[in-house]
Amino acid sequence: MAKGFTMASLGQCLVETFHEAVPGIRSVAILVAADRPDLVKDLLSIHNRARVIYGENKKLALEADGTISCEDLNCESCSEKEACDTIRDVIVRRRNN
Repeated sequence: MAKGFTMASLGQCLVETFHEAVPGIRSVAILVAADRPDLVKDLLSIHNRARVIYGENKKLALEADGTISCEDLNCESCSEKEACDTIRDVIVRRRNN
């Protein structure tokens, strides 16, 4: 911090890293939520959707039509239930708009 490191410089480094790692990427937006537990909680739904899109959740798959499919047949005992519920809610809202 004494040498001028800021959250903005962290964001710039992350943007550059994405551009290097993903050739052809046109746009990257970075949000750094440091020391804001309320904001982090609000962003959890976006995090859960990103996990599905990038394949971190091995049970869920994003289909071509934008729906989510799952290999597990019992949602009540699944550790990913919260993420699925968030994603389903987003899909319903988009369809209603």
